[in-house]
Amino acid sequence: MPSRVLALGLTAHDGTLRVITGRSPRRTHLMDEATAASTVCARAGGPSRTEWQAYLPNLPYRKVC
Repeated sequence: MPSRVLALGLTAHDGTLRVITGRSPRRTHLMDEATAASTVCARAGGPSRTEWQAYLPNLPYRKVC
């Protein structure tokens, strides 16, 4: 079972994402824009029309993944 994320941090100089959980040592991931977008799309997919309307109500819906 995955552990809860306690803290996230993103460095300004190289885009490294740092993750701290309650069970594992600190993890780091290089997250340039292309890597971040492809990782999110692969794991979560894009937002549904309902989610888009809730978070981006002033923008027309479009598929982002």
